[in-house]
Amino acid sequence: MEKKGKIAIGILTTIGAGVGLYFLGKKLGWWAKSESDDTKDNTKKPPSGSQKGCGGNYTNTTFPLQKGSCGNNVVILQKYLGITSDGKFGNNTEKAVKNNQNFVSSTPIGFLAGYNKVSENDFKQIK
Repeated sequence: MEKKGKIAIGILTTIGAGVGLYFLGKKLGWWAKSESDDTKDNTKKPPSGSQKGCGGNYTNTTFPLQKGSCGNNVVILQKYLGITSDGKFGNNTEKAVKNNQNFVSSTPIGFLAGYNKVSENDFKQIK
């Protein structure tokens, strides 16, 4: 077999193994999202504020609202901030809160709850 033929077979074998690994990983959930994707529209009903955990890394349903929080209160905050409201306080929600530190409340967010967090008092002002 010529050298070019061996190279072609090697390349095809590598591609085939990669594609097979991708689909195996997809079936086994290796490629699952690790955090909220605030950029996609989620048409599912948002989790209620009384729900105990929302799955994955999102388990906090109490105040202060912060990265990892979830539930109906997060949906209300996300709508107020003008971002996609999926009920999970992920990277995009955190970024929006950072960008609106003084906008959400007359008392800057972080004064009562800490930086990148929304206290219950701040939340009551936007609700």
